[in-house]
Amino acid sequence: MPLYRSEFPVQASPEAVWRVLMDFDSYPAWNPQIVHISGRKELGAVIELRLSMPGRPSMDLKARLTDFEPPRLLTWQGHVLAPWLFSGNRVFAIEPHGSGGVMLTHSEDISGLLSPLFALAMGKTTRASHNALNSALKQRCEQA
Repeated sequence: MPLYRSEFPVQASPEAVWRVLMDFDSYPAWNPQIVHISGRKELGAVIELRLSMPGRPSMDLKARLTDFEPPRLLTWQGHVLAPWLFSGNRVFAIEPHGSGGVMLTHSEDISGLLSPLFALAMGKTTRASHNALNSALKQRCEQA
């Protein structure tokens, strides 16, 4: 099952990183992968996402917020058709680190019957898209 996981330092407070992640209206201005996100910002809420990856059509999805612990943990889980077929779990974990900065862990765990095919067809594109999101998030947080 594909797992895309990155850990990187951000020179911003946990609260500043959380504010960027929670500012759904600003995602189109900085996020190359999640170009739209909306919904209530609370545990159990369903959010709507539009994912964009280079060379692929955009995909509209719904996901449920499964962890919501300001300012340290945001997790959502969504699926296509049925969880056993294709499911994704996205995590943003924010841990204080160093002099006023944080260590940010961003992961996306893909599972389900179609996940091996997804990895074969989309693995490199997904990794590049994941890294582009990380770079844009780091830049946005450090400029805030």
